[in-house]
Amino acid sequence: MYDHYDVIVLGTGLTESILAGMLSSAFYEEYESAPPDRHEKRKRTILVLDPNPYYGGECASLPLTEMRERFSSAAGQPQYNPFTTPQGGSYLLDVIPKFVMASGLLVKILTATGAIHYNTEWMVAQGSYVRQGNRLYKVPVTPDEALQSPLMGFFEKRRTAKFLQMCVEKPHVQSPYTTMSMRETFKKYKLEPSTILFLGHAVALYDNDMYLDRPAAETLSRIALYATSLQQFENAGSPYLYPLYGMSVLPQVFSRFCAARGGTFVVNCPKPIEIDSDVQTVTVGAERKIIHYSKLVSAPSFFRHKLKKVGQTVKCVCIFSQPPLRDLPDVTSAQVILPAAELNRQHDIYVMVLSSEHKVCPPGKYIGMVATTIETSHPEKELTAGLSLFHHIDEKFVIISDLYKDESPCKNVHISQSYDASTHFEGTAADALRLFQEVMGYAFDLERPAPDVGDVL
Repeated sequence: MYDHYDVIVLGTGLTESILAGMLSSAFYEEYESAPPDRHEKRKRTILVLDPNPYYGGECASLPLTEMRERFSSAAGQPQYNPFTTPQGGSYLLDVIPKFVMASGLLVKILTATGAIHYNTEWMVAQGSYVRQGNRLYKVPVTPDEALQSPLMGFFEKRRTAKFLQMCVEKPHVQSPYTTMSMRETFKKYKLEPSTILFLGHAVALYDNDMYLDRPAAETLSRIALYATSLQQFENAGSPYLYPLYGMSVLPQVFSRFCAARGGTFVVNCPKPIEIDSDVQTVTVGAERKIIHYSKLVSAPSFFRHKLKKVGQTVKCVCIFSQPPLRDLPDVTSAQVILPAAELNRQHDIYVMVLSSEHKVCPPGKYIGMVATTIETSHPEKELTAGLSLFHHIDEKFVIISDLYKDESPCKNVHISQSYDASTHFEGTAADALRLFQEVMGYAFDLERPAPDVGDVL
């Protein structure tokens, strides 16, 4: 390692890995475009440090033996050890299970950087469902689907189809939707409360109703994103993608991409890792190697003592020997949303299902996940409504994670956000874009043509 780096990144979680990939791309292009006779021409440097002996951080996909060691609910409280080593096995269980929107920010970043060429294989989830009453319904998101959906009566179908047509066709950045609230917009189209519920929570993917009083343009853009993601693949049952072999594939893709452009990675980094933001140094290991930085980006876990805890999420990862969903026995990959209003809660409950086709479990086995934001002192009981959708569970792991907020930032230190309970990575990708702008002073261009990866390698 050098004694100084332009940017040090702490952690190889998905947010940090995305950022490292974007920064390395920007530094590479900056260096290549500089005049060759410039005396001070120097490629800016990136160092990524992770005390774990594997990539992924909190977004790791772990073998079954590793999940049993790290997460146990036998004593009522999950036990978490972030420094154990993954062992071999035919299971790859996501610690933070999520899907990727087919037209979302993460795919745009993969494309704009060129990291999408790094042999990532994807599958489209079979379906997207919402619970209304005691039944599960496919989420209608196109005018044709709205006209056929059993979720609504005849006249409501026509109103909803008209609304969805507007979402896809009209530019939402223009008035009146930049000033009109979403509550007013729903009222304009005379939509019923049950329709508003699934549109806001199962299509726009909000986990509470605060969006109703915000500018409508935000929600309309999210509905349009859902629709365009659904149209990316012919006969797709949902807008969601999942990478084969688990979510930890994505941090590895961005890490390899960064390394190909000169980034330095130290996984299984010697402990302790000590940060002195006053003199802008990171001290590593018992030998106390001192490394200076110009900018530092970190996962929240390295700054817990300086961050404000603002909540917790609870997840239950389950293993099954038959398709998990009682009411949908033929569906082996899906997202199901249980809106908070249906459960007298403040936050939605998310259900996710995967199978051996996704290379995350052996043939004949299935994976299910239930997650929500904790509201009581009995987190596992808050998942009951989601778990009730499942058949018999062979084995389960309850994972409780803290949510942190950076309210006292240090000079030249940028902290990523904690991962929420939702089953998509849109918030994570948006956070990586925020961090890029803070570090570089300008926004990352998502529309630029991707570089030829072969030229770099």
